[in-house]
Formats: sequence, structure tokens, C-alpha cells
Amino acid sequence: MTLYEYFQSTNNYFWQWEYDADSEGFNVIGIPEGNTIVYKDMVIDIMDKLSHQGTPPFGVLLLLLIATNPNGEEDIKRIDRKLTDYLIYSQNTKNTNIVSTVLSMATQFLYLITQLPKEYKIGANRILLFQTLLQKSHNKLGYQKIRPIVKAMQSKSYSEVELLKVIEFNESIFLKDFRIVSLLKKHFDNVDDIMSKMGDLLPIEEELLTENTDTDEIPKLDFVEELIENTNTFHVGTLLKRIWSGLNVPFHNVLPSQQPIGGVSDLTNKGNFDRLLISEFANDDIVFLSRIANNEALYINREVPPQSEDLERIILIDVSIKNWGTPKLLAHALLLAIAKHPKSSIHCTAYAVGETYQPLNFDTIHEIIKGVQYLEGCLEASNGLTAFFNDNPANKNNEIFFITTTDAVKSAAVQKVLSDNHSAINYWIYTDAEGKIDLFKRQHSSRKHIQTLKLPLEELWTKKPKNDIMKVPEKVENKPTFYNILFPKQRKVRFSLSTTNSKVYHIAHDCLFEERDSEYLNRGWELISDDIPKAQAFEIGLMSNNELVLLCYADNKKEITLINFTTKIRKSISFDWKGSPHKHFVFDKDIFHFATYPRNYHIAFVDGEIQISKTMEYSYTKLFKDKFEVNAELRLRNIHISNTLTNINRVYINAKGNLTINNHEYVIVQGNQIKLIICGGFSSSVQEVTIQSNENVVFPVEAQMQSKDYFVFPNGYSVTVNRLGILILSYFDSTNNRDEKIFLPTVMDNQLGVASYIHFSGNTFYSRRTDFEGRQTMKEQDFWDKYITPFIKDIIDYEVNHRTISSK
Repeated sequence: MTLYEYFQSTNNYFWQWEYDADSEGFNVIGIPEGNTIVYKDMVIDIMDKLSHQGTPPFGVLLLLLIATNPNGEEDIKRIDRKLTDYLIYSQNTKNTNIVSTVLSMATQFLYLITQLPKEYKIGANRILLFQTLLQKSHNKLGYQKIRPIVKAMQSKSYSEVELLKVIEFNESIFLKDFRIVSLLKKHFDNVDDIMSKMGDLLPIEEELLTENTDTDEIPKLDFVEELIENTNTFHVGTLLKRIWSGLNVPFHNVLPSQQPIGGVSDLTNKGNFDRLLISEFANDDIVFLSRIANNEALYINREVPPQSEDLERIILIDVSIKNWGTPKLLAHALLLAIAKHPKSSIHCTAYAVGETYQPLNFDTIHEIIKGVQYLEGCLEASNGLTAFFNDNPANKNNEIFFITTTDAVKSAAVQKVLSDNHSAINYWIYTDAEGKIDLFKRQHSSRKHIQTLKLPLEELWTKKPKNDIMKVPEKVENKPTFYNILFPKQRKVRFSLSTTNSKVYHIAHDCLFEERDSEYLNRGWELISDDIPKAQAFEIGLMSNNELVLLCYADNKKEITLINFTTKIRKSISFDWKGSPHKHFVFDKDIFHFATYPRNYHIAFVDGEIQISKTMEYSYTKLFKDKFEVNAELRLRNIHISNTLTNINRVYINAKGNLTINNHEYVIVQGNQIKLIICGGFSSSVQEVTIQSNENVVFPVEAQMQSKDYFVFPNGYSVTVNRLGILILSYFDSTNNRDEKIFLPTVMDNQLGVASYIHFSGNTFYSRRTDFEGRQTMKEQDFWDKYITPFIKDIIDYEVNHRTISSK
């Protein structure tokens, strides 16, 4: 059986493929003109779990899912009526008696499943229920047949067009599914029979999959893990533990608990003759002399009293041109390894030496990133070393490390400075681009080579930063809480609402937008909330105290949720009624109204609590009629006018030096319009970024996709895709010492409005606030030069100065 045969859908049957606006694909299976049965990913996961025992025909599995859904009884009645009308009363069936009997027995069994306690129909127990029911069922597909189908669906290696092809429904299709379900009734007489065959199960209040999904708490990482997790410090962080395990630098810990305390721990192979053990004299003369000559004789090492910890280590890092690239990364890794060793408590300070010397801070991630990126354009560091030693005379409590490269130290000027200050330097560490580290120590008036350490850079740096599975999902984590730009009008608007002050709101993609159009200026939509619950009915109201409140009614849960966007309070309450088939609410005089016959419901949001009351005092006919007319008018004028690029799966810097998404690049046309155009468009009038020429740079410079909506460039600059039509460029502004974001619409072939946190430029359609409300406006060329060009150039410079050197 092929994948398309197994998932074959038909006309006039009880299930169909449905379009899901959130995932923008046919990923939902629902009852025609009825409720959702299951999402495609979930049913594939269930098939995977059932595959070892055998998986039933797809229609059988869907019938069992319907019976275990919260609204199962209602859906089974709908299916029973639909199939009865089509198969029996419409003369479409040859064997009416057989069909009628099978349908009756199958629906009776499905009703039986609906009567099971809730804990048997959720989570892992639901899978166990299916396994119990299908253990002896007919026409199951074995593991060898179902596994290729499951794998193909999971890897999406199938044609959606073929999957959605529909054939005509007939009697044989019905019997293939419903006969299997009807036969199950012979094996299970009642609810207790099913439960007993499942075994004694402990009641489960919630599905295990939902545990801890609402918490914002993220486990704290240790120092090394934090460095590895950050793309900017990944290369330095991966070296630390290797350096700790191999570098021979004393920790100088002199706490009393770490001193010898007598006994065996006080014995040594070296010492004065007055401390030689008496037992050593009992040896033969030749043996005695041999043990002394070979340092095998045993001496008593008297306990040294604790000393005060006055020592300070000063680490000097060469940042001249010959120390750029891999040696610079090794130097910073050595700095952190010496200063941050878990067993060392010695205070450390660091300086970057080049044409002058500058202090390096390394207590936070941002400080480390800034230090790694700090470079000077001088050929060698003699001037910086001279200035440092002139300002910092030799001190016996200072221990100085100088980290440079073998090539840089060959300079005559550097050799002279090091010779003049030989007595002030305690350790010399030389690195190279291959990961080799040579450690030298001052011994009297000479310099002694202590060790050579070779780091496997290729092995360490080809490992990718691990993903923290406990992090908040990227959909929430990577979105800024504030967008300093308006969104383009959305294509798939589910509801349009208005308030008493004539403001218009739209609900699309589980987000609430305020329409900022006016008779004077056509403008975009402001994002009010990106966390609107899934619901089948909405109403919005502006309270008399100017608080904005949204009502959401979820029919499948029979639940009302009220959200006050002014106070940020959200509350939910059960709401079930009898007597009215519609689900329409209307807001009037600080109260949401819901009309049924013969009574009406008043729903109020008072002091953060929902209050529901019933009344027969007022007719809401005109109120509802007016509301429907307004909403109809809003739907008519809600026409999508922009061509937004949403399905973004690649972000990179192309060979022209432009930021590119998929096959579209951001350009500035004639200095006064920023646009997103197809690569190569408007070539005669597009300004290209001037980049550093380097034969080792290979374009395009790709951003790695960390998740569906999150991309990171090699230097750590990130791009977040909001598929509502906004691109967010994030980086650390070292000049102003703050995180900066740039907002770019993903609307194609149109003049764009672009923004940072404090500046706006371009098409006023995207302008969130007017100029006199505090936002500064800039010309497009100035904005491009201030924000876009440096963002791109930093990425390319990193490729020139780090990746290309490291790959040699």
C-alpha cells in the first residue's frame, strides 16, 4: 500500500483535509462543516506508536480519535446522520441492510468509548486505549508496511497535490472502515470491560506533554557552557577545558586546608639532610647513595604556614596585526583559562597591547565579546608594551603573562622591550594559527621552556553549539516585546472588530492588530498582542475608563477568556448555554452581551474578575444588527494590498554585499528608497556596500538557521523572522554599550519604512508614531549608512579577520 492510498480522502465522507492558516498548509483533518478531528503531526505520531503492534486503516484510526475527543458524542451524531442520509435514504447503496447494521453497531461502539473517564482518553493512556482496542482487530498494516509511510510523512517527502486528491465516496470505502469498528463491539461489552482490559490505571489530571510549558524559568548555565552557547564566544569557550587540562600554570592556592597536615602527605623526595628519614640510613651504602642521586630518598617536608594572598596576575595580550585571527582567539582562551580556573582565587587583570595599551574586562559575556573583537592596526606591540611598563613599575606581588605569536615576537623593537623588562615578566606564551601553544617561565636571568601544548582546533570548532531543550520556544523567545514599526496588512484575517471610538482591530494568525489607517494618511497595522487564544468568536470593547478588553469564546472548550490589554490581566471562565445556535457577542456600556431565548447573558470584567449574570430586561436585536453591518463593512474593505515574503528559509550576505533573504535582497535605490527586490533587480540604480577585498572570503556569507524563525551569522549577529511581515536584525552596539535592533518589513517591490529603537526612515505607511511624539526621523541614505551598512560590514569583517584566517 502506498502513502497516497493509505491517506486517500473522498467526497461526502466523514473526514477531509483542511487548510491550517497558522502553518500555511493542509495540516488539519476535520469533519466537513464540523469540528477538527486531529492535526496531521499528531496523527502521524500516534501511527508511529502503534506501528509495532499494527496500524488500522486510516478511517478507523480517525473514528477512534473522534470518539476520544472532548466533543466526541456530538461529532458521532453528526457523522451518523450524514452517512445515514447518504447511504440509506438516498438510494446510493446496494446492500442497505448490511450497511445499516454495520453503521448502527459501529456508532454504538463509538458511543461506548465516549463514556470512558477523561483520564483514559488523554496522553499516554489514549495510546494504550488504542492498543487495547485494536489488539485483535482486522486488516491491520504490519510494521514493515506502515514504517515507510510514517517516515515519508515525518520527512515530508511526498507530494501534497497527490495527497489531497479526492475520489468519489462509495459503499466499499464505508465498509472498509466501519466494519472493523462494528466488530470491536463483540470484544468489548461495556466501559468496565474496556477499562479492565487496559489494566488498573492511576488517574492523570493532565497530559504529560503539557507539563511545565508555561514556565519562563531557564536552568542557569555554568561559565563554560554559557560561552559555548553564545555564537560570539563559541570558539573561545570550546578551548577552555582543554587548556585547563594541559596548561602547566600553578594556582598558588595557599589556604590552610590545602597544606600538608603530617603523615604520608608530608614526605618528599627532596630536602635538607637534617630532614632525611632515619630509615634511609639503614640501607647499604651503594643503595643509599643511589637513592639520593636519583631523588628516591625520603625527607620530611615541614608544613608551611599559610601565606597571605597578595599576588595579582596581569595578562598582556598582543592585538597587533600579526596576532589577528586564530592566535587572537587562543590568546583570549588562555586569558580566561588562567583567570577563571575553578581552583584559582588569584585576582587577574588584563590589557590589550598594540600601539598603546587598553584594559580588557572579562566578567560578562558582552565584555568578553568586546575583548575578542578588539584589534589594533599596528604591525607590532612594542609601543604598547613600553607604555605599560613605564606606567606600571615592577612589583614583587605582580605576576605578568605576555601572550603573543611566534612571528610577532621576532620584531627587533619587541625583542628590545622584552629584554629591557625581562625581570618584570614571569611567563611568555606564544601561539600560532595551528593551535600550538608554547609556555616559557622566567628562571633567574634566563627563560625556561616549560611545555608545548597542541590544541585540536578542527575537532573542537567543528562541533556545533548544543541546543538547550529547556529554553522557551523561539516563537516567543526571539520576538522583541516591542515593535517600533507598523506591520503590513495581513492576508488571512479571521475577524475584524470595531470599538465605540471607531478604532478598528483585526485578528490574524493568533495576533491582534490595530488598524492605523485614517482619512489623512494610509498607514499599517500596530501589533497589540501576539498571544490571542484560539477561539471561534471574538468581541472587543473600550471601557468607560479607556481600558481595551477583548472577549474570546472557545466553542470546543465552552470557555470565555477576557483580556484587558491596559492592565495586562487575562481570565478564563466556563460558559455553556442552551437555546441559541449562534456564537455572537456584542459590547455595550462596559458589558459584553450574549442573547439567547428567553434570556440574555451579561458578561462583565470587574477588578480583574469575570462576572456573568442573566436578565430578560432588554432586547438586543438592533444592537446585534448594527454590529453585524459594521463587521460586514470592515470585511469588505479589508483587502490585502502588499506582497509579503513570509516563507523565509535562508538568510545571507550576497556577493554584492547586500542582506539577502531567499532570493530577494535589501537595497537602497537612488539614495532615497529602501526596497526588498529580487536579486539583480534595478542594478543600475542600486547602491552596493563597499567591502574589504580579500581573496579568502567566499560569498555568500551564510547565517545558520538555529530554528524556523531564527538565523545567526558567524560573528553572532542574528536575524529573527516574524512571519507576519517583519525582519529584526539584532546586534550589540559597542559604541553605545546596548543591544540594538533594526526592523525591516519583508514586503517585496515597494518602498519600505525602516526603524531602529530611536530612528525611523522611509515610507510613512510603517511609521508607528508621529514625529512630535519623540521619534527621530532620518533620510533613507543616512539610515542605511548608520545601521544597515555597519551591520553588513561587521559580518564581512569577521569573515575576513577570523574565519578565513582560522581555516588556513
